[in-house]
Amino acid sequence: MAEWDAELEITPDLVRSLIEAQHPDLAGIEPEPWGEGFDNAAFRVGEWLFRFPRRTFGGEAMAVEVEWLPRLAAELPFPIPAPERSGAPEGGYPWPWAGYRLIAGGPRIARVSPPTNAGRSPSHSRISCARCMGSRSPRRRRAIASVATSTPAALRG
Repeated sequence: MAEWDAELEITPDLVRSLIEAQHPDLAGIEPEPWGEGFDNAAFRVGEWLFRFPRRTFGGEAMAVEVEWLPRLAAELPFPIPAPERSGAPEGGYPWPWAGYRLIAGGPRIARVSPPTNAGRSPSHSRISCARCMGSRSPRRRRAIASVATSTPAALRG
């Protein structure tokens, strides 16, 4: 097996069986492949996007994502995909997986809307991220906030 080959192929049949077993309210909605990357395969199921790891590292990363994205989403002034559904290993599928409610619109850079954090400094979102991730160190927060110089203006608060 080449290092870029997936450890496990994620098929619509596998996705259907996992979703029907763990999220029966979505049973009967056909999974639509939405793409795959090195670590994950994505499938749309109704108004949800589910990501399934294709390799061990992807499963480990998914566990971290499921823990941290909801915390980060609560701190940001704009919507980000955060897992609202989760799945556990089952029936030979060995890794955790997650479902995200689709967010209307296109890529954030292509669709700039007025900031919702009026009156706050441009670095507010980055500082919120640092706090969310447990950074109480002013030095670390300044380092994270310094990303502002390389962040496109469309993304700054």
